[in-house]
Amino acid sequence: MPQDNQQAIFAAANKFDFQRIYNKRQIISYTLPQAVTSTSSVQYDQAGGGSSFVTSTAAIPANGTILIAPYDLVLMEILVVWETANSGALTLDFEKLEDTDTPGSGNTVLDTTFDLTTAANTTNYGIITRTISDRNLLRGQRLAYELTGTVDNLDNVCVIVEFMYQNSNRRV
Repeated sequence: MPQDNQQAIFAAANKFDFQRIYNKRQIISYTLPQAVTSTSSVQYDQAGGGSSFVTSTAAIPANGTILIAPYDLVLMEILVVWETANSGALTLDFEKLEDTDTPGSGNTVLDTTFDLTTAANTTNYGIITRTISDRNLLRGQRLAYELTGTVDNLDNVCVIVEFMYQNSNRRV
């Protein structure tokens, strides 16, 4: 994210009316990037003519940031649903990133990861860790996802993250 945009987000966070969001749950929805398959035609001129097709697939990124905390917050719940279950072993975890942590190197915010080989089209509820320092995100800290395993045929993973404003004088 360009520095100017990040500064604008934090400037806007300073204008929140925290009395209006105190004790109110908020959500964000995020869909994991999909594997992209592209087919291109390559023409060649030989006796008999014809063309060949080249297919390439870009995999779903193994990890990525889904939220930058605009103010101090506490994670309440994470829900995940997918339309097609993965055929091979694959898990999904969520982690808190601080400072210069890269996705894949943070502290998990769940007690148990999501098993993406289980039934599709079923809402799965994540159990947030009891470790307070991992479930509380300070302004500017990030929430990221991490896939562990090989993505085979996983499709359309939708994530809902529920959180609340965290009063710095009172921790949940």
